[in-house]
Amino acid sequence: MNQLESEGLLLPGTRANILENALVLITPAGSINIRGIQDLKSSAVRTIALGKPSTVPAGMYATQTLEHFGLLGTLQKKIVYAKDVRAVLVYVDTGNADAGFVYRTDALTSSKVRIAATAPPASHDPIVYPAAVLKTSRNPQAARALLEFLEGTDAQHTFSKYGFLPAKNPAVKN
Repeated sequence: MNQLESEGLLLPGTRANILENALVLITPAGSINIRGIQDLKSSAVRTIALGKPSTVPAGMYATQTLEHFGLLGTLQKKIVYAKDVRAVLVYVDTGNADAGFVYRTDALTSSKVRIAATAPPASHDPIVYPAAVLKTSRNPQAARALLEFLEGTDAQHTFSKYGFLPAKNPAVKN
């Protein structure tokens, strides 16, 4: 979205942050050894799944979080990288990883994992989903109406059922 805006491709005044998500640490549903991010240092934790940071935003956020807590170097030998967030979820829900970092919305799709901790928002870049109308839109009025709908109570209620959070700063760039 930043690139589209910097290239002047957005209709002025239409950019808005619609939703946010949270980064969570998950474990297999029956696991009780991990209750927080610091517990990843335990010798009982052998494998931690992350999305590949160079191609998976959740992996980048997880890396930032581990750096924030001063754990990345210590845990490097335990980390296995996956091609995407869904693969991380599968590694954990099949027991092939003791823990992993995924979006809250993904964690809520599986009864085979539990959320052990939520990464503090200050530990990583914001996870924000923006929307805007393009200048080249064939029907800018309909596009604006869609944006208004997405920001409205009904849509936000539906998004929240799937684990999304309302944007704290709807008009702020991410």
